[in-house]
Amino acid sequence: MPIGSQISALKVNDLHNHIFRQGLLFSVRSEKHDRYSVVIWRLGKDGDFTTASTDPSPWFSYQHNVHYLDNKTLLLFDNGNVRCFGDKKCHSRGQTWIIDEKTLTATPGVNVDLGSFSDALGSAERLPNGNFVFTAGSRGSPNAPVGLSIEIGRDGTKEFVMVGSALEYRSYRMADLYQGIHK
Repeated sequence: MPIGSQISALKVNDLHNHIFRQGLLFSVRSEKHDRYSVVIWRLGKDGDFTTASTDPSPWFSYQHNVHYLDNKTLLLFDNGNVRCFGDKKCHSRGQTWIIDEKTLTATPGVNVDLGSFSDALGSAERLPNGNFVFTAGSRGSPNAPVGLSIEIGRDGTKEFVMVGSALEYRSYRMADLYQGIHK
């Protein structure tokens, strides 16, 4: 498919240059051939992968900050707009997925309910100690927006919650102002 005619029609929440596979990741995997991009697979509801999850709605939607942690593990913030539509008690999630491209199987790893719903914005980060930080960036009302950064321990418990009085597009945890962001 020609890049110009297809890519311009997509709304891409997170475009990630995938260092392991030399392609771009935005809920589909593609490979570049000269001036053309070829979709290799689609991940998510109605995509190319199966999952053995017992969750009635395992797939993410309106996801943000999708990136590989290693050559097979994806980390993302699942806003959950499709899954949560019409359900006021539904919450956004932090997720990891183990991707097997040979069998087209996606196995959920971390799948943590973050305790609140963010209809837009968000981020996902793994900390050096193995914990995760997920940002629910759009909560509250238009007149009083709130963003949350939520640290989740390896056992799935909330370790730390930071509340901001504004929308948060991305949030990254730093040890201090001098060492920078740990990746």
